[in-house]
Amino acid sequence: MKRLFTILFLAMLFRQPANGQEYFGQNKVQYDLFHFAVYKTPHFNIYYYKEEADAAKTIAQMAEVWYDRLSSVLKFEFNQPNPIILYASPEHFAQTDIIPGIIGEGIGGVTEGERDRVIIPLSANWRDNNHVLGHELVHAFQYRMLSSGDSTSIRNVANLPLWMIEGLAEYLSIGSYDPNTTMWLRDALETDHFPTLQKMTVDYHYFPYRWGEAFWAYVAGRWGDGVISPLFRYSSIMGFDYAIPRVLGITTREFNTQWEADCRAAYKNYLQSYTGGLSAGNEMFEDRKAIQEQDFAPAISPNGKYVVFLSARNIFNIDLYLADARTRKIIRKLKTQRSDAHGNALRLIESAAAWSPDSKSVAYFSYEGGEHYLRVQEAESDKNTRRVKLEKFQAVLNPAWSPDGKKIAFVGVSQGSSDLYVYDFRKEEITRLMDDSFSDLQPSWSPDSKSLVWITDRYSGTNLSKLQIGNFDVARINVSTKEMRQIQLFPGVNHINPQYTRDSTLYFIAAPDGANNIYRINSKTGEIERVTREATAAAGITDISPAMSIAIKTGDVIYSVFKKSGYQLFAIRQKEIKAVPVSRNEEFSKDAGMLPPLQNRDDQKVMEYTVAPQNRVIADSSIMKAPYKPQLALSSISNAGIGIGVGPYGAGLGGSVNMIFSDMLDEHIVYGAIAASGTIQDIGGIVGYLNQRHRLSWGLSLSHIPYSYYNYYASYTVDSVDGVPTLLYNLDNYVLREFNDAVTAIAYYPLSRVYRIESGFGVTFLNYSYVKYRDIYVADATGYPLYQIDRQKEKLPAPGGYQYGTASLAFVADDSKYGFTSPLDGYRFRLETDAIFGDYKFTSLQGDFRAYKYVKPVSFAARFAHYGRYLGQANDSLTIAPLTIGTDYLIRGYNYYSIDYAESPTVGSTSPTIDRLFGSKYTIMNLEIRLPLSGPREIAPIKSLALPSTLQLFFDGGVTWGSSGPTLKWTTDYETLAFNPAHFPVFSAGASIRVNILGAIVLEGYYAIPFQRPLHNPFNHQQVVVQNRLSRGVFGLLLYPGW
Repeated sequence: MKRLFTILFLAMLFRQPANGQEYFGQNKVQYDLFHFAVYKTPHFNIYYYKEEADAAKTIAQMAEVWYDRLSSVLKFEFNQPNPIILYASPEHFAQTDIIPGIIGEGIGGVTEGERDRVIIPLSANWRDNNHVLGHELVHAFQYRMLSSGDSTSIRNVANLPLWMIEGLAEYLSIGSYDPNTTMWLRDALETDHFPTLQKMTVDYHYFPYRWGEAFWAYVAGRWGDGVISPLFRYSSIMGFDYAIPRVLGITTREFNTQWEADCRAAYKNYLQSYTGGLSAGNEMFEDRKAIQEQDFAPAISPNGKYVVFLSARNIFNIDLYLADARTRKIIRKLKTQRSDAHGNALRLIESAAAWSPDSKSVAYFSYEGGEHYLRVQEAESDKNTRRVKLEKFQAVLNPAWSPDGKKIAFVGVSQGSSDLYVYDFRKEEITRLMDDSFSDLQPSWSPDSKSLVWITDRYSGTNLSKLQIGNFDVARINVSTKEMRQIQLFPGVNHINPQYTRDSTLYFIAAPDGANNIYRINSKTGEIERVTREATAAAGITDISPAMSIAIKTGDVIYSVFKKSGYQLFAIRQKEIKAVPVSRNEEFSKDAGMLPPLQNRDDQKVMEYTVAPQNRVIADSSIMKAPYKPQLALSSISNAGIGIGVGPYGAGLGGSVNMIFSDMLDEHIVYGAIAASGTIQDIGGIVGYLNQRHRLSWGLSLSHIPYSYYNYYASYTVDSVDGVPTLLYNLDNYVLREFNDAVTAIAYYPLSRVYRIESGFGVTFLNYSYVKYRDIYVADATGYPLYQIDRQKEKLPAPGGYQYGTASLAFVADDSKYGFTSPLDGYRFRLETDAIFGDYKFTSLQGDFRAYKYVKPVSFAARFAHYGRYLGQANDSLTIAPLTIGTDYLIRGYNYYSIDYAESPTVGSTSPTIDRLFGSKYTIMNLEIRLPLSGPREIAPIKSLALPSTLQLFFDGGVTWGSSGPTLKWTTDYETLAFNPAHFPVFSAGASIRVNILGAIVLEGYYAIPFQRPLHNPFNHQQVVVQNRLSRGVFGLLLYPGW
């Protein structure tokens, strides 16, 4: 929205549509109105609202604990409080104005570098809340360290690879024990793809969070925490290739070799240990073609016939798929609310779907129009049979359908804490099973539908008043009496995914040896038995994501395994399950969960506060509450260069300054820009205000923009100089200045993620000044000017000014999926009308429709657009600049600047070849086949993130007309096109390559055959065409993303 000012407020009224990128785009919808207040602590200001007030106070205390830890390790202190903006849920977080653009699922928080704002949502458990807060505060320290350094600034972030930035945040917030990261290392060792630091920098498949954490753990383990700060600083100045030898004393080549060797040694015993007697799952989909086909969060039907799961097989998003669990064939993608224009999220990355007992329907949660819903739909037909609105929850997840079919248990979240609830289908009532500050997740029914098992941190020492957060244990609760008890499993270990089979065997996932695998409690003996032993882990996207599903009637198991840098589903039939007993009190080696080196230095503060934290909890009296009062502060400044001087026409200025001011929440934005080029009269500027407080965003602007037009004439006169007749050279400079003063108002209302309404109103005043400057020089006998003797200024009669107003209304849709250089799938359209009144009167109508269909490996794209002026002075081309299709963005090969005299002879006072490209109305159509050439290897044959590119085959066409209609006739005849003034349609075909250069600009080079330019049509057989026909096509260059 910030760039809306430069787009809408600086645009001239009589423009035709620009390249089309600015007037599309998906919407961030602000469903809720948040009334913020502030908690102030010694080092932080926490911005929160009523629905999260209690949790915000805990976050404030956690932030101070993290400040003590990080300032000690990084040896850096804040000189002023750091802002933390807290949202009650990911759905609220997605509505923030601070982060531009759509916020995708899975983004747990953001720290922006302009004002060091930490923006985070509360999750469903305090363990994640604590980790995300610590992670983002590391970024705040990083930005402040760079900004305050003697030889660094925030721009030095560009010298740091992402794994170095994000990895440090992960290491300092998690420590060296992290089974969720060690599985990445073992996977790389198993497949012989252990990366070098250089490989981690250029290959995005090496997830920067996980591999960066492993890097920093290794550095701190070998050289101590004391090297963290200097290594980070030196890397930001010269890069890690320079910093590692300087700080660690070894080259990066030596580091790469030693790191891999130590990792192999650390996990050698685990990878080579005995696996006999255990179950070996069969891969569900052996025909997976690419790494992006990641499959996870499985839910098998009770009869074991079907499985629904999340997958990234669609390269543009993650969605639910239905497969036959026995034949292992994918049936289809389920039509869920994710694919609906009004749907926002499925909340399935940390959740999973649930099956009805008859294995016919699937239940899942969706977030639609700012509300949470429980949806039930038939798996085979996609027919929605139930849609239950769940009010007063900040988040809902983990549905579980009771075996008797009467109830669905789920997790409801508020104030950062999660509790269990049960929805009764017949009574249409919700029952709350507990009400406390503990984290309760992943409920699953007992076979008799009377009890639930779930994971909770209530039995592992969790005490929020002391900021102590324990692991997840498994517990059981009677739904009727609400009596609960802990199920004794592995002490001090995280447990997830508890599920029963029909004979009451309880399965779960745990990592007693540092690697997550499937275990069970034998219903007959009560013993714990180990079911799997994966080299990597049985795991989901996060460390507590659902990763296993049991068919309660058959006992079949489907689970996800991290393998080959992705998540794959494996299946074990009940009759194939093998298990070996393990003791609850066995002393397991946890080396598989430790990041190398296994023998760490003693001076490691990070190990101390992550393994045995001693928290200094600030008292409630140290937390001051204050109302939130919006105060504007400078957010950004750019193009800051200005100069002043004196020349022959008076004082002159040059340069420009653009500034944006905003409040802490970016609900109020003031934009100002000033530019100068020439004299004082040539100073222009704009000031605007944008209000994003509500769902309806609106803005106002005032602008003064001068335009100067110059004409030069030379003449000679003879006049007396010091009494001597002298030849004088006179240089006349005629300067016409147009002053464009405008008042503009805009409004923007998103109906959903896809649809929105835009409106605008503006009044423009145009005035002119006309001045002649004469510079007089003494000339020699040949007329050459020797030196200046005088300068004269004469004010000339200027054209009269005029005023006009405009009112606009547009309906816009955008459900397209972008592919680095242009959209590849989905659709866009825009319908707009503008009424012009005042000294000029007419109405403009615009329709722009674009559709894209990706059929791997290519995308088919089509555009049809009409823009026209109607009524009043619509056809007055002498006063109002005509519209044109003579631009490369609309029809390649017909840029009117490329048309020379040979193909545009003058007929009277006109040139038909050029004139037919102009009119008061036009219609265009474009067809393209887009083939990704370079980019992510999932969609392109050449892997390159720095320079993604696509090859296009295109066919363009269009026609203009004015008061008389177009002549809809195909012709390539030179005589007809060169001398007949009729508005014939023009067409071109050719090929182009678009390249995205470092994400900053998209460059397109094309070769077009313009069929209605005979001199440039190699297929034209008239004699006017030269023999080298291929060279007669047209080459061109565009600096726009593809339409």
